[in-house]
Amino acid sequence: MVPAIHSSSIEENGAIVYLGPPTGFVVRMENGQAFYFAGDTDLFDGMRELGDRGVDVALLPVWGWGPRLGPGHMTPAQAAEAAMLVRARHAVPVHWGTLYPVGMHWVMRRRLGDPGPEVAAAVTAAATSPARHAPERSEEAIEKGIGRVLR
Repeated sequence: MVPAIHSSSIEENGAIVYLGPPTGFVVRMENGQAFYFAGDTDLFDGMRELGDRGVDVALLPVWGWGPRLGPGHMTPAQAAEAAMLVRARHAVPVHWGTLYPVGMHWVMRRRLGDPGPEVAAAVTAAATSPARHAPERSEEAIEKGIGRVLR
């Protein structure tokens, strides 16, 4: 288990009930591959440390569920930043459109379709920018999958 930045309480019978710390997971396989499931989180400083041993695939949450992006959630650009912080070879945007209020697709249609491609564009831009730190920045590295978003 690794940290995540998100609320972790509910209201029950008028009282706030704490449900424990929000978490993510890093799973390391016997062959050395590592998968990072961020959980529902915002960016946090410790993400850089999570990548110290290498992350092959990062599943990163994008957006929230309502009309506004609240604390504990990432925009597509922030998800790309998270991918760079953990130095993921591949990033998979997840979570957008989940718990989406029924009927809201008419009001906020782009929240259902745009986040994935927006993360892909932001990760590609960040991975190829000389101002950003990526594990490898060469064209060869991009072709091998550094900075690639799986859709």
